[in-house]
Amino acid sequence: MSILESSGMEHEHQWTTASIRRFWDYRANRGDAYFSEQVGRGIVFLLQRVGALHGRVLDYGCGPGHLLWHLLRAGVTCEGVDTSAESIEIAEKRFVGNPRWSGAHLIAEGVLPHEPGSLDTILCVETIEHLLPNDVGPLLLELRRVLRAGTGMLFVTVPSSEVLRDSYVLCPECGSVFHRNQHLRSLDRHSLTALMADHGFSTILCDQTEFERFQIPQFPGLRDWSYNATKKLLRTAVMLAADWLRPQAAPLGGSLFQSMIGGGRHLFWLGRVA
Repeated sequence: MSILESSGMEHEHQWTTASIRRFWDYRANRGDAYFSEQVGRGIVFLLQRVGALHGRVLDYGCGPGHLLWHLLRAGVTCEGVDTSAESIEIAEKRFVGNPRWSGAHLIAEGVLPHEPGSLDTILCVETIEHLLPNDVGPLLLELRRVLRAGTGMLFVTVPSSEVLRDSYVLCPECGSVFHRNQHLRSLDRHSLTALMADHGFSTILCDQTEFERFQIPQFPGLRDWSYNATKKLLRTAVMLAADWLRPQAAPLGGSLFQSMIGGGRHLFWLGRVA
């Protein structure tokens, strides 16, 4: 038994809105690697593949703008919102002057500064797992309010079936233990789909993947004639031919797309207002 345990000092940290905001203000200025910085290119490629990037695009929980950078680089007109004032300031400075940049906004009292049904695509990447229990429902209802009915799409990602305590750290001063990335919940395909349905969304696709796969070109360089590269080239060509012969399967059911998804530690959900 540790000294902290024997003294009764070790305890679960009780997150609040203020402490979460302080945590992310601090992270925004440290230059830590964000999830969307690491795999943002792959996320954008997947979204393009399923036809989800159209019209007015919002990145909810945009942080300092890593995913926005990949969206702008892909020619997407976009904007961001976040609860961290530090993150909003960094994003604004980062993209000022870009003709496709529509600005970043600070969320006030959980209400988005958008008219009902005014957004065509909302991205909520690695955000829901950070929210306090009482904030999840109101957020999803607010996203539903501003998403265009019928054609609008919502895209959500969370870690898949994460064991939270595996990433806990301890504060040596006060003895509080908490997830190193401030995660508060773990979700799997069933619980995420049920959560979205409970708040008025219908599911188009919910699956596990590794977004890194979508960052790698599917065709190896023509100069690479190794056995593995040639095998991958032939396999990809066969799946492309199958998808061409069965166009009704695209964009969500094609053989190549399904092989790229392939399971993994990243869980994503794509859907619409029910």
